[in-house]
Amino acid sequence: MLKDKLQEVMAASASKLSDEAKTVVMAATQAVADSISSRKIPAVGDAFPEFTLPDSTGKSHSSKDLVDNKQLILTFFRGSW
Repeated sequence: MLKDKLQEVMAASASKLSDEAKTVVMAATQAVADSISSRKIPAVGDAFPEFTLPDSTGKSHSSKDLVDNKQLILTFFRGSW
């Protein structure tokens, strides 16, 4: 699980960090772990909730309508941060 992996990374880097840095990293690690454990993460094969999103022209498309016509593939593009 991600929480276990985060703890492994923290333990491996603990000797290399100042006390102040450890406090910051531990708080951030805990915040990530808490945010993940408070949500139900879907498993492969789980049904996806219905949703409606706009296309590039602003026209709305519902997942239900798209699935009724063909299979639906979702792609997420990470913008530049």
